[in-house]
Amino acid sequence: MKRLNLIFFILGFAFLVITIIKLGAEEIFSGILSVGWVFIPITAVNFLWYASNALGWHAVYRDFGKAACAGCPGAMKFVLAMIAGEAINNATPFFNLGGEPVKGLLISSGKGDGERIVSSLIIDNTINYISSALFISAGLFFSLFALELDSGVKYGLIASCAVISTLIAAFLLLQIKGIFAVTVMRLMKFFKKEKPEAIARMQSMDAGIRDFYFNRKRSFFVSIWWHLLARVIATFDAMFILYFMGIRIDLLTAFFIQTISVLINLLFMFIPLQIGAAEGGHYALFSAIARDPVDGVEFSLIRRLRGIIWIAIGLVIMVIGKKKTGDR
Repeated sequence: MKRLNLIFFILGFAFLVITIIKLGAEEIFSGILSVGWVFIPITAVNFLWYASNALGWHAVYRDFGKAACAGCPGAMKFVLAMIAGEAINNATPFFNLGGEPVKGLLISSGKGDGERIVSSLIIDNTINYISSALFISAGLFFSLFALELDSGVKYGLIASCAVISTLIAAFLLLQIKGIFAVTVMRLMKFFKKEKPEAIARMQSMDAGIRDFYFNRKRSFFVSIWWHLLARVIATFDAMFILYFMGIRIDLLTAFFIQTISVLINLLFMFIPLQIGAAEGGHYALFSAIARDPVDGVEFSLIRRLRGIIWIAIGLVIMVIGKKKTGDR
């Protein structure tokens, strides 16, 4: 898997370098530098995105299971865990699984809260994907009628949205059907090792997850609200960045740009940092909306540079958090 990660990263990086050379490195980097000191608030805005997503997770964690959440960690702890976990997720591929254990570790009290943590992360990731599908669907619905796009672009976007929505729906259905206990039983049967306690634990998780989806509807929709708010924040963030790049766009165009940004992240989540894919995608996106494609690459690189800063911040949080966990 590590070798495959490296191959995808090298291919993406090579594509990024070729794109920059083709479009003109001097022009691109001068455009990035043109934002100047505004890069500081551009970077700070990302905290709101992390906080909104963290509050979505917090809503799930707090209301999971039949037992009350005694000593439930505060919201800020979830925010810090989200920043640290996403630092790992953004640097590793394969469905953003790398940072989830880090998130769990940083909010764990070490007092038998493992089932609640793991289940809440699974549910929250599912809700996050559902929010992405809803956001993409809304963005495409309004944009396909209001913006002048080639028919090939329209059909491609609709097909991509349909595929992603189907996969998310299948993942949700598997959880409701009891994916964990079934998986454990099949693995034990394959390796000819029976551990009834492991099966019981997985069955308990399955029951808790089903209970949340069927009986915790208020928390389910509160979580969706927070995740959708994160995408709204990112939409205004796109307008903010482009404004200081000297590019004026309306809210609908910003909505469409962010819709495609979310779509690119989902389609190319197997590439570390979506390197190359994000720049190529934004090049094609800006061409599709009759904008200078160089601006799309610059826009993507500004977000990438900001993301690298937040990865560094997240790694610092992770190191400090692990040290405190070790001291308990």
